[in-house]
Amino acid sequence: YICFILYYTILQLALQWDYSNVQLVYAIVIGIISAGICLLIVIVMGITRQIFNRLKDRIHQRSSTTIPGTILVNIIGGMIVGSISWVLPLTIGDGNMGTSAAIRLTFNQRQVMNGNADDTVQHMTANLLINSAFAKMFTLGVSLNCGFAGGFVFPIISIGTFFGCTAALYQPTIPTGLCVSCFMAAV
Repeated sequence: YICFILYYTILQLALQWDYSNVQLVYAIVIGIISAGICLLIVIVMGITRQIFNRLKDRIHQRSSTTIPGTILVNIIGGMIVGSISWVLPLTIGDGNMGTSAAIRLTFNQRQVMNGNADDTVQHMTANLLINSAFAKMFTLGVSLNCGFAGGFVFPIISIGTFFGCTAALYQPTIPTGLCVSCFMAAV
């Protein structure tokens, strides 16, 4: 269902631009930027892993059983993820709702920027998208290193989507569908 929603949304955006050869250069630049984003995700995952492993070790040294350390680390991780999700709602869950909302509202913002819609249309700001992307990286690292259920594929897709929407807002010459689909696939 999530893949269908993402595919349908991107397909709608993709049908609204005409291809030119300069867009191939844009896609290469997007790929290079996405490689840096992937490296950043790996670094954040490693940092959070070290933090929570050291926290578990400290708690295990102070208690006689391993149960309190495991439970306490999960409680701390849940409080961190819950606090970030409260402040930035796009980071909630696997990214299904946040991804589709970011794409839709970015497209609306681009229409406002081009003068094709009035200013009362809901839109997404680039600062919110950047903050949500970095917060999603951090909450992914916390979640995976605290033993929460779930994987990393859909959160990484949503991180790529947030960066794609941000690029579409900062570079009005690049089509929205190209930015979002290339960043989503590359990340």
